[in-house]
Amino acid sequence: MSLGLSLIHLLNFLAPALFLGLVLPLLEAGLRKAKLSSQTWLTSIALYFSATSLILLIGLFGLGRDGKMLTYAGLIVTNALILTWRTRRI
Repeated sequence: MSLGLSLIHLLNFLAPALFLGLVLPLLEAGLRKAKLSSQTWLTSIALYFSATSLILLIGLFGLGRDGKMLTYAGLIVTNALILTWRTRRI
């Protein structure tokens, strides 16, 4: 596999993590009903992206292949717990 093809596979693998990492801080700001500082935005994006990437890697290596429904259920539970934790600590 060429380097370009490997990069495309990696980007497609991390696409859910990137999407959730960018969308969930917006939802978090809406739930807090407050303006977030840029550092809080970056912290939120990094937290959601790293947690989601970790769950994707655990699903890949633990289940043997990408895209299992158990992995996506883990994404939902993990991100819901983080979102709840961060919005309750106002």
